[in-house]
Amino acid sequence: MKKDEDYYMHHFKTEWCPLTKEHNKAMCEYAHNWHDFRRKTQIFLYDCELCPRWQPGEFISKYNE
Repeated sequence: MKKDEDYYMHHFKTEWCPLTKEHNKAMCEYAHNWHDFRRKTQIFLYDCELCPRWQPGEFISKYNE
């Protein structure tokens, strides 16, 4: 699949990682935890306004291996 703006908007981290060997999880296109996981835009509607419960800066910067 071509990794363009459409890919990152609608497909990036919308599926759980199928890889079983060690790899760079921060660069992986699949989700590895609930913090990574994104809902598929084809199924769920997204609003253009940020969720009031979302806390900027609260993200995983390094995965525990």
